[in-house]
Amino acid sequence: MTTIRSNERKHMKDLSSISPFRFTPTDSVARGTSHISAGAIPAAPPCCTPKEIYDRVHQEISRRYLSFDQGKEMGFAGKAGVTGDIDFITKKDLIGILRHLKEDESALQESKKDSARTQLFDKIYLMSGDKETGSNWNLRLHNYSVRGTGLGGEDIPHRHRWTLASNVLTGGYNNVNYVERSVSQPHDPKDKFNKYVLGASSAQTTQGARGATLVNEAVMVPFKNEIYAKGDIKHFPIALPHSVDTAPAYMGTTLTLAHTGVPTTDTSIAYYKEAFTSLPSLHFESVEAFKASIDLRIAQLQVLDLQDNLSTFLNARQQNNQPLTPDETRHLRDTHEYNYVETSLLPALAIYNMEKINGIEHREFSADTAKFLDSQLSQINQRVLNTLIEGNQTDLMDQRLSLVLEPGAFAQAMAERQGQ
Repeated sequence: MTTIRSNERKHMKDLSSISPFRFTPTDSVARGTSHISAGAIPAAPPCCTPKEIYDRVHQEISRRYLSFDQGKEMGFAGKAGVTGDIDFITKKDLIGILRHLKEDESALQESKKDSARTQLFDKIYLMSGDKETGSNWNLRLHNYSVRGTGLGGEDIPHRHRWTLASNVLTGGYNNVNYVERSVSQPHDPKDKFNKYVLGASSAQTTQGARGATLVNEAVMVPFKNEIYAKGDIKHFPIALPHSVDTAPAYMGTTLTLAHTGVPTTDTSIAYYKEAFTSLPSLHFESVEAFKASIDLRIAQLQVLDLQDNLSTFLNARQQNNQPLTPDETRHLRDTHEYNYVETSLLPALAIYNMEKINGIEHREFSADTAKFLDSQLSQINQRVLNTLIEGNQTDLMDQRLSLVLEPGAFAQAMAERQGQ
């Protein structure tokens, strides 16, 4: 096994003993994500209402999408695919968009209709372009939970029916590309799959599934592994089959902003080992359940903003020769690790809140940092934040998070990324 900072693994054991209902002061290590996501252009006016944010983002994507050439798969500002359409969108923009969905009944119903839980992730539909003008682009938020979606299964090689751009907001995954070959050619048995045609996801019913039709057998040979992580905005060519491995124990929760162009076909292609007739997917049964899911994504984005802001705050203090506590130094050092939010920040916030409730002096943060955190936390719904914290504490106790990356394609791709 390849151990990452094995001398600190004892802290992970300490963390896993924290109950979601009984927070005990203990060491919380920092593991998490990489650099800050692409800049905001144009900058969002600070006074915007959720609807104004929604409209501004919609108008800007629509304007940029006009530059997209499907044949060349090149778009705005000469960037690959439709990546240039979304590089201006900030986490605060996404929070505003989600709040608009909750506040506007028509937008809420439209979003609920096209949002779902798949085998790999929960997706929330945010907005789309104008179908009548042929500019029917789509924008969604995909959340790959540490504990999975409950529908089972791992990602398999597949082809999209539209050009895709993905902005990784936190976490990350190993993107694997494949070349398709005939079973009549010499091949490794492990690379043989059943090739299926899948119906469009928009054809799903509330409790429905995507229909699948067997085409033939095919050999899918992986030829490239590449880690996509926080801050990356990646282009997925429409003709190139791929799969993703999120390695959630090591990468933590992965949240991506997915932007797709106009569908070029009514169906997509997927390659499965086993025989099956449909791909399971669940839509939200009630408006209340959907709103709760939106609330969780808002709080999640606010915690990610807090992560970036805390790093900036502590770095400024260090640059100004202001003292940091040992734990603050550790937070500043480890904020760029992949599962930092899960293994350090959320446990630290759990302890911080319990110290505050019980009138205990904060041992992890200085008085100035505590004031900063109070200001940040006042913007987050505490009930929803507690739900995030409790779920994360359960993941820690169930040992779903790890500082160990098993040998294999993922570890090799990670080593290549870190060596760049």
